[in-house]
Amino acid sequence: MFLDIQMPDITGLDFLRSLNRKPIVVLTTAFKEYALEGYELDITDYLLKPFSFERFLKAVNKTNSVIQNKKRKEPTRAANRDSKLDYNQTDFHDEYIIIRADRKYYKINYDNLIYIEGQKAYVTFHSEGRKNVTALASLKELEEKLPEKQFIRIHKSYL
Repeated sequence: MFLDIQMPDITGLDFLRSLNRKPIVVLTTAFKEYALEGYELDITDYLLKPFSFERFLKAVNKTNSVIQNKKRKEPTRAANRDSKLDYNQTDFHDEYIIIRADRKYYKINYDNLIYIEGQKAYVTFHSEGRKNVTALASLKELEEKLPEKQFIRIHKSYL
């Protein structure tokens, strides 16, 4: 977010303080005396007006680096976002499955999965060494996408 300090009705700094979730911010202003206060609010850069296109581009590149570093520090969240996991979707891999349940993501290795039990719109994953995980998923979809050599449907409610 590019944020000016002087705005109608509220300052950019007061606006930034009012936010519950702080975005990545570059302050733009003609007043250098607000720089320290801006950095105390964890801004990414401070553009002093008038600024050149080159200085603007430097701020954009710095912001991009901050975003990339945050993605590297949060691999699970970034991986889930990149694989476009929906709140109720399951992500299949060669050796494991990632499921969403209880507002969390669970990685279950196929080798540890004992059986999957269907209960109408939900399924429960029963695995070794882990509590059972119940998620909104289709037993039919699981049957189609899980490795055939490791899983077989033995009943209308069990894989």
